[in-house]
Amino acid sequence: MTISTDAGNNHSRQLFRSLLFIPATKLRWIGNGVSAGADALILDLEDAVAEADKPAAREALKSIRAEDHGQVQLLARMNEIHSGHLLEDIQSIVASRCTGVVVPKAESVDDLKMLISALKLIEQNSNRTRPLDVHVMLESAAGIRRAFELGSCDERVKSLMTGTIPDGDVARSVGFTPTRSGLETLYLLSHVQLEGRAAGCATYAMVSASVGHGEEEMQQKLQQARNIGYTGATLIHPSHVLAANTTFGPSDEEIKRAERVLEALEQAHSERRGAVALDGEMIDTAHGVTARATLERASEYRLTASPIN
Repeated sequence: MTISTDAGNNHSRQLFRSLLFIPATKLRWIGNGVSAGADALILDLEDAVAEADKPAAREALKSIRAEDHGQVQLLARMNEIHSGHLLEDIQSIVASRCTGVVVPKAESVDDLKMLISALKLIEQNSNRTRPLDVHVMLESAAGIRRAFELGSCDERVKSLMTGTIPDGDVARSVGFTPTRSGLETLYLLSHVQLEGRAAGCATYAMVSASVGHGEEEMQQKLQQARNIGYTGATLIHPSHVLAANTTFGPSDEEIKRAERVLEALEQAHSERRGAVALDGEMIDTAHGVTARATLERASEYRLTASPIN
C-alpha cells in the first residue's frame, strides 16, 4: 500500500500554531484533537506509553486512516535514539500516515545524522511518497546549548522544540526553580528561538499549566512564547488548543488588513503614486513588505486568506 497524506502534494514548509500530544495507545482521542482545532497531533510512542505496550502502540500507529484525522497533520514522537526502539519506531512511522518524526532528548549531532540516514534508508525501501520531516526536542542543558548545530545539521530538520515545564526534563537538567513569572526560563527560551531562527527552523514551546492556575497561567506562557518569537506550542490537553491558535499566527483581522494594504498600494501604483491613505493612515512600500510577510506567514500556517483581485 502506498502511504500518502493530504499534504503530500505540497512539501513546502508548514507551520503549526498548536501541536497536541496524544498517546499512540489512545488513538480514540484523535477525534478530540481534531474537534478542538489542533493544527497537528503528536502521536506519542515515548513517555506516554509503557514499555510493555510499545509494540502495540507501533501497530496502532500504522492503523490510522485518512478519515480519522482529516486535514490535521500527524507527527509521531519516537523513543529516545539509544532506547533500543530505534529501528522498530522508524519502520512503524514510515509505514504510517505521519508526515514527521519528533526526536526526543536530542543532544548529539552525530546521533541525529545517524537517525536521519536510517530514516532515508527505510523510506527508500518503502512505498512512502513523501519524506518525513524531522522535529527535534531539546530537553537538556547539552541539547539546548547545541540548538543551532542540531537545527542546521540536515535540511530535513524543520523545527526545534523546547519547554520549561515544572518538574520536566529541562528543569531537572538545568536546575531552575519554576515561578509564575517565568523569568528564570527567559534566557533558555530566547536562546532556542534565536538559534532556531538562525538555523532556519520553526520553534515550538512545550508548555503546561499547574493545577489551580490553568487558563490564566497557560495564556501567560503562550503569550510569553509568542512575544519571544516562537512559532507555536505543544500541548497536552485539548482545552488549550484554542488559546494557542489565537495566540500564534496572524489573526483574521491581520490577514484582512494585509490584503487591504496590498489592494490599496496596487491601486496607488497603477496611478503612479508611491503612498496612499488607508483608514486615516498613510501607507507606502514598507507597509506593503510587512503585509506580504503577514500573508506569507498565514500561508505557511495554512490559514485562509481571500484572494486579491
